[in-house]
Amino acid sequence: MGFVLKSPFTVAGLQQCAGKSAISVGIPFNVTFDSSWASAPAALQEGFTQALANFSANLFVPVTINLAVGHGFVGTTGQSVQAGASAQTISTQPSSTPTYAQLRDALINNAKTPEAINALTFAFPSSDPTGAFVWNITQAHCKALGLNALVSSTVLDINTGFQSGETWFVGTPNGGLDAVGTVMHEVSEGLGRQMAVAPTQPDIWWTLNRFRYASAGVVSTANGSTASYFSIDNGTTNLGNFNTHGGDPFDWDAGTVDSSTDCCNAFASSNAVEPFTATDYALMDMIGYSAAP
Repeated sequence: MGFVLKSPFTVAGLQQCAGKSAISVGIPFNVTFDSSWASAPAALQEGFTQALANFSANLFVPVTINLAVGHGFVGTTGQSVQAGASAQTISTQPSSTPTYAQLRDALINNAKTPEAINALTFAFPSSDPTGAFVWNITQAHCKALGLNALVSSTVLDINTGFQSGETWFVGTPNGGLDAVGTVMHEVSEGLGRQMAVAPTQPDIWWTLNRFRYASAGVVSTANGSTASYFSIDNGTTNLGNFNTHGGDPFDWDAGTVDSSTDCCNAFASSNAVEPFTATDYALMDMIGYSAAP
């Protein structure tokens, strides 16, 4: 899927806002720029703006998501971006986790197409299939689903930061990393593109866990090192394999989705355009971010 700008933003405008209070840079994001952002490369600043515009143009969320961004630091937390990582995101958690019934009803009620409603109704039966697991959710995801009673008083929903010293590009590869794709990867995690797997989180599930399959009709509960894939039709169609090579289990194994350099792959590809693909948008649809009307 190509990138579409909803409205143009200038790099100069981003630089002028560095270190200032939260401002709106396009529905549904309200962005606070850490003072470190003023030193971010121009290509990264441009890519950040375009990435948010892509989400605003392609996803329908009728609430404001409060996001902070830093360069070398994770948003405004003062925490340095983890060594060896090109970027890092810290998601605010709501004051309490939803019950299965709350999450199920919110997902189904939020769906905008018959296909999404059918997929969610099948993936989330009337009774909790886990028995008594905790259903985790980010605060941004909680807000997007209308579970406002669970939202904490924390102003920021997502803190994200990008490693200093990296080389970035927008559009034409120059040997560095795709700024637009990297930003979309990070922000989508804060929006709720996450999943828990054993053995690190054996009794916790996220919405995405219900779309993790071992085979047709069999939702995977195996360790993160065990092969599994994303499907929205009860496992009949494999839309992409989840990562089994270290790192985040909700990212893709390279070469298994629409693009071999999908921006949501577990490991970035230097000197390559990394798109947020149709499969990535389908995943976001399943967790509650419908296509913009």
